This record gives sequence, C-alpha cells and structure tokens, in this order.
Amino acid sequence: MSKIRLFDGMFEVSRAPKRGKRRKTSIWAAFALLGASTFGGVFVGDAASQETATSGSRALAVVAKDAEKCGALLVGVDEYETLTPLLYASSDVRKLSAALGEIGFPDETIRTFVSGGSIRERPSRAKILAALDEILAASGPESTVLIALSGHGFETENGDAAFCPEDVDAKTVDGKTFVKSETAILIEEVATRLRKDDAKFKLLIVDACREPATTERSADAKARSFNPIPEPNGVAFLQSCESREFSWEHPELGGGVFSAFFAKGLRGAADSDGDGGVSFLDVCGYVSRKTQERALAVFKSKQTPRVLFDGSDFWLTEP
Repeated sequence: MSKIRLFDGMFEVSRAPKRGKRRKTSIWAAFALLGASTFGGVFVGDAASQETATSGSRALAVVAKDAEKCGALLVGVDEYETLTPLLYASSDVRKLSAALGEIGFPDETIRTFVSGGSIRERPSRAKILAALDEILAASGPESTVLIALSGHGFETENGDAAFCPEDVDAKTVDGKTFVKSETAILIEEVATRLRKDDAKFKLLIVDACREPATTERSADAKARSFNPIPEPNGVAFLQSCESREFSWEHPELGGGVFSAFFAKGLRGAADSDGDGGVSFLDVCGYVSRKTQERALAVFKSKQTPRVLFDGSDFWLTEP
C-alpha cells in the first residue's frame, strides 16, 4: 500500500512497508463535514461505546426499503490507471450490495461502480458524480440514501478529504508519484449534496485509512471551519478507523476487515438479543468490536471504527 502526502499542490505517493494490505483514504475532513464538531445534537464517538444505545427500545423508525423511496451508491476502486492497485475494494462493494438486497433493498435501487466491471459501471469521476446526483434527485422526504466509498484517497493542505476514482490523474517524476486533486472527488462535494437533500435517512460508509497527509507547507495550511447540518434528520456516518490509524484488508476474510464485519452485521450477526432486529447502532457496535479484535490479533495494530449520528437510531432490519 502507499502513503500519500501533499507536496507543492500535488500529492506524493511513496511506498509503505508491507505488513498487510491497508486502505489509504484520509477522511477526517469528511467526518467533520458531516457534523463531527461541538454542535449540539450531533454525537461523535467510538462505535463500540454506542452498542447498547437502543437496548430496550422498539420505538425506532425503519429505513425505507420501497423501490421508489431508496437508493444506494456503492463505489469500490481496486484498479487505477496511475496508482498502486488495491485488493478487495470492489469485492467488498459486491458483498455489501448482496447484503443490502438481503435486508430488503430492491436490486434496481442499488448502483455499483467497481473495477473490472462493465463500461457502464466503471468507477470514473464523471460516472460516480452523475449517479450521485441522479439518486438524490429521485429521493424524497421519506427516502433512504446510502453511499459507500472504498479506495485510494488523500487530504489536501486545507484539510479537504478527497476520494480517488479510477481515472484520477497522476504522474511520476523522479520516481515520485503525484496526484492532481482536481481530478479526484472531494468529500465536500458529496457532503454538500447530502446536506441539501431532504431524504429522511442519509448514510455514508467509508472503509479507508485515516493516516493524515504531511505537507511541505504545513505551516501555511489553513484550519477548516465546518458548518453544522441543519436538522441532521437521520444523517449517519460510519468510518472504518480513527485518525492516524490504518484500515486493514485480510485475505482470510476475503476483503477489508471492517467491510467484512459490516456485511455480516447487516445480515444478522449484529442482532445480539435474537429478536431479528438490527439497527444502525447495533451494526456500529458489532463492527467496532470485531474489527478491533481482528486488527489487534492479526496485524498487532489498532483499528477503531468511529460513528457520527444525530442522536436518532433507526432500524435497518425490523425486529
């Protein structure tokens, strides 16, 4: 895997020691953009600590599963034109798509963009943003919108997180690889669209590393200011690791550690009381425990999933 760091307005990619595969998107800016701040009504914290938040409660809303009321955009990029390939991002997206189908999402509402697929589903910048706009345009006040991103990324000198589509522009100079930020997808672009949309439930799930970028101009970097989401109304964000941690892939699981347990949680493994119900925070608690255990046991490394939500838990699968 590779470490990506800012350098003179571009992003230098250098080899990291191989201890196992890890995903390399720094998403601290995305975390903050979706409300990770001191604003009232928004919770940020270790997913595991929220596991029992719904214990004893059955008065939760249920995400829309009707074809006309839900849409999912799943992006997994393994193969890049100019960057080091990954192993399991596309596979994880396909597994997540299958898991969503099992809990009630109609197949026609799930849009996938993965490496190695048809031309229609190749994860290019234009196709991803166009699909996002289409899904949001079709959503309404009772809709559910789910976005999942997995692949390379970086963080700009201003703290903006960016996701690398398949066709991101990079070049190698004197053995160093540089990525042009304008050819990537700023998480701010995704967050802005989510904030403007009136869907009842909006979920963003990211399986990627959060090692911060280093910069030659760090002294000149500007601190970002983030606006709270007016009435979050079901916005929920689950990320695969905490700041300065790696998000690991494991061949034994055939995918990313976080993604593998997330899919299992959706399929019922997160149902700790056996009533058939799986809520968003049930999944958060399950994936956090399992991810931390596996990362520590296999990679001798911390990987701590983090959750952001507006205080309103909701059922993904009803009891």
